[in-house]
Amino acid sequence: MDSVRQKGKKSCLTILCKAEMDLVLLAGGKSRRMNRNKMFLPFDQEETLIAYMLHKVASFFQTVFIVTNEENRLRIQKIVNLSRFSSISVVTDILPSCGPLAGIYTGLMYMSSSNAFFLAADQPFVSLPLVRYMYGRIDHHDAVVPKTEKGYEPLFCIYSKSCIEQIQIMIKSKVFQVSKLFDNISTSVIQAEEIRRYDPGMRSFVNVNTESDYRLLNPKFFP
Repeated sequence: MDSVRQKGKKSCLTILCKAEMDLVLLAGGKSRRMNRNKMFLPFDQEETLIAYMLHKVASFFQTVFIVTNEENRLRIQKIVNLSRFSSISVVTDILPSCGPLAGIYTGLMYMSSSNAFFLAADQPFVSLPLVRYMYGRIDHHDAVVPKTEKGYEPLFCIYSKSCIEQIQIMIKSKVFQVSKLFDNISTSVIQAEEIRRYDPGMRSFVNVNTESDYRLLNPKFFP
């Protein structure tokens, strides 16, 4: 009976979170604060953090695009080849060394659906029910972005292809701060009280940035 309940619970979660949009995983960072590439460090029961992210979220989206740099592309491709997912593409930044905005632009250019969920690949505690809630808020907006006490969370955000033109304007003007984009597009903002309904601890926005973060957040290091 317990196994049936668990199976039913898993099925309900899948129905809740499945969305008709793509996923863009942004994995092009330099890991400067870690002093080694965090994408390839073991995490939980997976051999690498990027594999952990794929196994956690990939099945809930139509197609997955991993945006990375040329240096990491082949290694990430090997990890993808070993995964059980067939709908994952590894692409490189169209505009290398231009930060997250360029990664978002690259994802928008490659994605096949009208909207995609963009996620930094070092945020392992993503709340899929929150993503599903955000998907329900897209309507005719160009973006759906959570806003916490720290400000916008542009790397946990749904973007539409309609953002491309404004991002091109920003890049041409050498404005690379992603949060500036929301001032010039139609944006649905998810406020803190809404976020907490689906992610009470707001752990979705926690990044693995430093060595101490890695040791604290990786379940292998939990006391």
